Amino acid sequence: MSKLDQMCRLVHYQRMWRLFEDDSPEHTRFLVNRDTTVQIARTLRANGFLQQPAVALYCTLLDFLTQSDPAEAEKLSEVFENLLAENPHALPAQRIQAMRVMVRGFWPARYRETKDPRFLEKIFSVQLQQLQQLKSGETLPSTHFQNMLFTALKLKKKRMGGGLFQKHQKTGLVD
Repeated sequence: MSKLDQMCRLVHYQRMWRLFEDDSPEHTRFLVNRDTTVQIARTLRANGFLQQPAVALYCTLLDFLTQSDPAEAEKLSEVFENLLAENPHALPAQRIQAMRVMVRGFWPARYRETKDPRFLEKIFSVQLQQLQQLKSGETLPSTHFQNMLFTALKLKKKRMGGGLFQKHQKTGLVD
């Protein structure tokens, strides 16, 4: 399980920040390790191990993160979200949150690529979900708040943006 967890994180970090330069020895090792882990996930799937929710979550996330076809990645993200909804306690809450962050990064890139408003809707939905998950007394980073407002305005949800601003203007946003 920890191998799948570590590889999911590493693939996500490589995609977001290019930790390893192309053609470097580190990048070559990363690719070999990634491909080996994907093979392990396929073997787990072929042998029925996806019946365990935690294994299914990690394998689906790894499939999503390594998918090169955006349309297929979109389908896998939906499968992952459904698995997560069906098995909310399969992993510790902190791991579930980290997984959601990995998937959440896909939607802005997909929107920038296509300018399809449904991806903007998905971004806004995820942002509202994040806002609803705040615990009492917990603050929201101001950049997150600004992103929510901008997304609401792009979607022409001025009432929603205004409502967000009114509701959270005195909640102590973190800069």
